[in-house]
Amino acid sequence: MVRILIVDDDKDILKLTDSLLSQANYDVRTAIDPIKAMDLLNSGKFDLLITDANMPHYTGFELIKTIKNDARHRNL
Repeated sequence: MVRILIVDDDKDILKLTDSLLSQANYDVRTAIDPIKAMDLLNSGKFDLLITDANMPHYTGFELIKTIKNDARHRNL
């Protein structure tokens, strides 16, 4: 099963995307901020990351840059 991680600081967006993707039979996890996302990424394998670009303290762009620099997430 495809595992998807959704990162957004808007709880309503997280609920909506989680619901839609779960109904399509994807294994979905959510994170309210990039720090929580990194915790999830470092504790499990994901096939796809969907992230908000503008979040406080740490943007989605910075999250993607951090992930790209980590060989453990090469196939994400």
